[in-house]
Amino acid sequence: MRSPTSPTARDGRRRGRTVALALALSLVLLPLAGGCTASQPGSAPQRAAAGAMSSPLALSPHGAVAWPFAFEWQAAPGAGVYRVSVLDEAERLLLERETRDTRLAAPPELRSMLRADQPFYWRVGILDVNGNLTRQSALTEFRLKAGR
Repeated sequence: MRSPTSPTARDGRRRGRTVALALALSLVLLPLAGGCTASQPGSAPQRAAAGAMSSPLALSPHGAVAWPFAFEWQAAPGAGVYRVSVLDEAERLLLERETRDTRLAAPPELRSMLRADQPFYWRVGILDVNGNLTRQSALTEFRLKAGR
């Protein structure tokens, strides 16, 4: 016959399961919230988690584009300042610009950095009031069409 478990022992096990569940949820939800995607200029960029909550969505350019073009993205709730980053095929930073809009015309100096039919990447990030990157889109590939 089993001996009855005291209420104190049951409460301790229940509390332990609650703490374990909270820890497991934080390990899953923190990366999805964009908490692990920031990178410093000059360091290797990190790809944002797919489906990151409240991150901006990169819309264009995507695929082959003709010069001139503009970077466009869907706004993220609560965002004030965006940072657009352009990277080369090795994912080295070529250019960064900040704006409050959801569209940024490709700066003229970018044209000399782009080679036709070569892959390039871009992403848009959200800056907090201190200028720190908080969330960012996934990298989006584009190529400059030959002939221009």
